[in-house]
Amino acid sequence: MQYIPGFAPGIVRDNADPEGTGRVRVELPGLMVITPYWVMPLWPAQAVGKGSQYPPPDIGHPVACIFEYGQYSTPDSKAFYMAGYYGVDAAGASAGPTIPAAAPTAEKARKYTVLWESEKLVAYIVDDPENEDERLVLKAKTSGSKIEINAADGASGKAETITIEARTLLSLYARGRLDIKSDAGVYIQDRHVSDVSSGDI
Repeated sequence: MQYIPGFAPGIVRDNADPEGTGRVRVELPGLMVITPYWVMPLWPAQAVGKGSQYPPPDIGHPVACIFEYGQYSTPDSKAFYMAGYYGVDAAGASAGPTIPAAAPTAEKARKYTVLWESEKLVAYIVDDPENEDERLVLKAKTSGSKIEINAADGASGKAETITIEARTLLSLYARGRLDIKSDAGVYIQDRHVSDVSSGDI
């Protein structure tokens, strides 16, 4: 029986988990072409029905594998993986999130926390109170459409605002009543709406 006392680098070779729980089967370079068992993800969780789940890593993605009691070589070995580091792509470039990579400086990049990124969507947090920039952003990468919560606590005029910006169409639908209220007035196209029945809209 063979053991790995710490973690081992692995490469995802199968991500079609029949149970849909994010498990993968991996290659252990120099040790195993592909694991005969499914490797469980290490995601934040507290109990059944409480926690996070993400799509499994792509085929060929590097992961760090940890084995229960170090045992990896038997068909019933139990293992877990972490896919939080991105490695490099075939060209040697970083394969990490695009938002920090696009930051003007390394110091600014450290202010971003990317919650999720796919080919077309990205969700991230900006935590830069010194520059009055504290935002939660869900953004379409191609069009730029976004939902943004700005919690900046400063004199910039953007304290605690929510912005919804649609590139083409913004649709609001309610099966019941749609009620829009404001303590400071409702405006459409910079026009104050005082009473719908008066013909303001």
